[in-house]
Amino acid sequence: MTGMRAGQPQGSRTRRVWIRRALLALVVVGLVIAWIAPPYVRSAALLMDMTGAAPAVRRWLPIAVANVESRDMSVPTRAGDMPVRVYRSATGRGPTIVIFPGVHGGGVDEP
Repeated sequence: MTGMRAGQPQGSRTRRVWIRRALLALVVVGLVIAWIAPPYVRSAALLMDMTGAAPAVRRWLPIAVANVESRDMSVPTRAGDMPVRVYRSATGRGPTIVIFPGVHGGGVDEP
């Protein structure tokens, strides 16, 4: 009976140790998710804002909607001019995003 408290069965002690370890593991997993998730949430919010998709889901994302100004431009390439759309924050703070045609035939106007 070494290491046991008087009047406490072994199964009860083992169960408490398991519960503590499980709670610690949950806390660690929660912290890792909280550390990794923000860039993905911001990206999802950006895509939802640009496409207008899933407005019900977008309301639940904790990212404020930013006012942006867009400007259509063209970029010279060796195959000719390529149309691009530049999105810039209306306040002048924050990153600038350039959308250019890729795999979709509609280019920058692809819905």
